Amino acid sequence: MRHGSVRYPVGSFLRGFFSPLRALRLFLAHPGLKRYALLPLLVNIVIFGLILAITIYWILPGIDLSGYVPESDAWYLSWFLTPLKWVVTTFKWLFGLATIFFLFFYGFTAIGLVIASPFNDLLSEKVEGVLQGGGGQAKISLFVWGKATLFSLWESTKIAIWQLFFTLLTLPFLLLPIIGAAPLFVVNAYFGGLGFMDVALARHFLGSRHRQAGFAGRKMEIFGLGTAMVILMAIPLVGLLTLPLGVVAATILYCEIDWAGRLNRYGIKPPPGFIPPKYNTII
Repeated sequence: MRHGSVRYPVGSFLRGFFSPLRALRLFLAHPGLKRYALLPLLVNIVIFGLILAITIYWILPGIDLSGYVPESDAWYLSWFLTPLKWVVTTFKWLFGLATIFFLFFYGFTAIGLVIASPFNDLLSEKVEGVLQGGGGQAKISLFVWGKATLFSLWESTKIAIWQLFFTLLTLPFLLLPIIGAAPLFVVNAYFGGLGFMDVALARHFLGSRHRQAGFAGRKMEIFGLGTAMVILMAIPLVGLLTLPLGVVAATILYCEIDWAGRLNRYGIKPPPGFIPPKYNTII
């Protein structure tokens, strides 16, 4: 089911969801790829430490957890204010923890993809070469590489900004019971998957028009990838490994798109020097 074949939502979602497992199998089959994942992994660890330090030393100390009870000897006032103090204290703790979770999760994924984009580009390039038997893009000059890196940084930043915008729109839903966190999860999963896909796309200078053609009928695949990565991010320590794994998984999905056929179908001119991937390896 590739190169323009009919895709059903559930099947597309599951294909994207299990793509990190395919990425792990690729790592195991080609140990040489691990050294290219080392640099983005180290960047992720540094980002992890910085965000954790910010949330612990800047946010929590600024939260007054003592509550407020005015001095009074009236027993009825004390009877009323004691539960109120407990409610206020609990609310402050929940607000503090929610703030920590928001900054940590959003910062570690969105900001991490932006900062580590040059290293992710190299990893994605090597993965694409492995999938195509050493083929793919021809060797590029330092100038073109720098231009591609800036393009990747710009596209990653745009996705991070849009993710932040829609994330802020979903925050009021957190006040609703049960379903309150669902919109936030959907936004983070979709934009997370889109951010990982952007690594390979930006490296080939594929802009908005190219992406619309390539992603037609495959958005559930992107959402599935993002969902898997969000779940992995929730596992302690495992989250540190998710960004390189997501980059590899997204590159696999990128190579399974018939870019030449799709761009031709929509009448869109490919970027100068673009060589569509020819994916011949089953993972």
